[in-house]
Amino acid sequence: MRVVSPSFEILTPIDADEALKLIENVGRTCYKSEDKITEESALPFVSGIIKRGHEAVIEHHSFIFELSNTSYTKLRGSILLLERCGFNSFIRFTSTNRHVVSANVRAWRDFFKACLDNDVVIPEFVWEFIHGNEVFFPEFKDIGMDVNVDSNDLFKPLTIYELQDGTEQLTHIDMTVRLTNDRGVSHEEVRHRVASFAQESTRYCNYAKDKFGAEVTYIDIKGGMDYDSKVHNLPAEIQQQIYDEWVQACIDAERHYNRMIELGATPQIARSVLNNSTKTEICITMNLAEWRHFFKLRCAPTAHPAMKEIAIMLLKAFKMLFPAIFNDIYAEVVNG
Repeated sequence: MRVVSPSFEILTPIDADEALKLIENVGRTCYKSEDKITEESALPFVSGIIKRGHEAVIEHHSFIFELSNTSYTKLRGSILLLERCGFNSFIRFTSTNRHVVSANVRAWRDFFKACLDNDVVIPEFVWEFIHGNEVFFPEFKDIGMDVNVDSNDLFKPLTIYELQDGTEQLTHIDMTVRLTNDRGVSHEEVRHRVASFAQESTRYCNYAKDKFGAEVTYIDIKGGMDYDSKVHNLPAEIQQQIYDEWVQACIDAERHYNRMIELGATPQIARSVLNNSTKTEICITMNLAEWRHFFKLRCAPTAHPAMKEIAIMLLKAFKMLFPAIFNDIYAEVVNG
């Protein structure tokens, strides 16, 4: 048995050239196969998951473009036609001082596929986008699109640093974070929408293997106990007894897990005895607007103590990165 504290790692913002590495990093979190990452492994990894149809991972990288009035009208028009056919679009638009559009790789792929399936024209100005990113769109590069783009059409790539105002930033800046916390907390984290998730899989990760030190890792509950005012105010000896009971429960769960594996159970069956304190790594991608909602909800006095522990820790980092956007969100400090 191993006990660790909750932690986080911000994986963005990144340079566009690093997109494939980010996606591989996120994808391998699910199986804890980061040891297979090399300088050349990202391209075949991403190509492979697209070929197999495992597209959840490619939600963790987005493309942003500035549009002219004519290109905006064409793109919105195609989406409107698709919505009449039942298509749910996750392509985001803002039109304050200019037209800006963004979507993650999967949303763009879903849009292109829906256009082909419903005989809706894919706007010709996306041709260069598709051909410039063939690893993400291999089946669309030879669909016979008209490459004679109207001179009035604008589809200019933007970085997050070129977004001009609060509305554009809140809508189009996606932040990917890897959180290391317990399974109970992750059950709450995955309730946020619209968001993308990739989580360490207890179906496939065999914690009885040497790769994991032949032991189950748990997230320490001491931090959560400090954020729980009722528990925090108990006598020190009672707090220690509570903690000791938790330690014993974790040891018991690990023992039963290892014994089930020894008897021939698969990890997806043996995981049934693991408790909510089992450590998990989860990569979450949301735009800044949804991160604001996350922090307002998860840093509130009524939030679960273990959730507050990791959320307040992360909020402090976001305030340093985007002070104008997050400084108004109050974070309750741990009881002292």
